[in-house]
Amino acid sequence: MVSSSRGRSGRGAVQRPSAKYWLVVASTSLSAAARAANTAAPENYAVLLITKAVQGSASALDFVYTLQLVAAVLPAAYNTQAMAFVSAGLTLGDALGPVIGGIVFQVKG
Repeated sequence: MVSSSRGRSGRGAVQRPSAKYWLVVASTSLSAAARAANTAAPENYAVLLITKAVQGSASALDFVYTLQLVAAVLPAAYNTQAMAFVSAGLTLGDALGPVIGGIVFQVKG
C-alpha cells in the first residue's frame, strides 16, 4: 500500500504498509480519541489539560509523519508541490477548525 516503491513490488503484488503509515494512522486515531475525551469531560480541568496535551502531541506526530509519508510515496519531482498542499491542508484544518466549531456552537447551541 505505502512504500518507497510506490506501493507495488516488481511482480505487481501490493506491499505491506510501512511503519510510517501506521504511525500516521495511530497518531490520527489518538488525536481523535483525545478530542472525544475532551468533549466528554469539559468541566474537569485535569482531564482537559491531559487530553489537550495528548491531542497536541498526536497532532504533531501526525503532521511530521504525514510529510515523511508523502516524501516516501511520491516521485521526487512532485515532493515540493505535494508537501505544500499537505502542509496547507493540515495547517488550515488546525487553524479554521476551532473557529468553525465556535460558530456552529453559537448558532446551534
